[in-house]
Amino acid sequence: MLSASARMGIISTARGRTNTTTGALSYRSSALWESVVLSIAQRHTLAGTRANRFGETAAPRDVRAFAKKLDKYNARNDALALLGKDLAKRAGRKCELCEGKGDLRAFDSAPSEPEPELEALLLLCGRCRGLVERDAKGFDPRELRFLEGQVWAEEPIVAETAKKLLGKLDADWARESLDMLGE
Repeated sequence: MLSASARMGIISTARGRTNTTTGALSYRSSALWESVVLSIAQRHTLAGTRANRFGETAAPRDVRAFAKKLDKYNARNDALALLGKDLAKRAGRKCELCEGKGDLRAFDSAPSEPEPELEALLLLCGRCRGLVERDAKGFDPRELRFLEGQVWAEEPIVAETAKKLLGKLDADWARESLDMLGE
């Protein structure tokens, strides 16, 4: 079993902060993250890790690696949150593809970049996030007619995303839209 100080050290790496924009607790502070980190730590403690000079078991390497990855993930999400107001203002507080208003979240089209940039972000509703993540598979092409207008969007990332999605649709109107653009 983990000592109280080791347990608090592990929990503190998994605990999140309060969202300054909404004032709500982030998902990182939930008991779920704490239980995941602690279960990994306890599994390795039971498997036999060495005790330090104070008699406390040290966190195993993979728990420390997990905590580092979690910190990196949290830092990226915090950077995304800082761009949230500018993104919402740019999008007019509606989905940048379908112009819906429900469940809006930032979608990073370049997640491999070390720092998120506003030019690579889209504000998307749940349906459009699913559309982008699954490349329009499983969606009725007739429901996606809104993409025709978005290929002319002022924001390059919105137009590029709409073109990419139109290219993956098997519909005459989608091909005609791309032909008009010369794509």
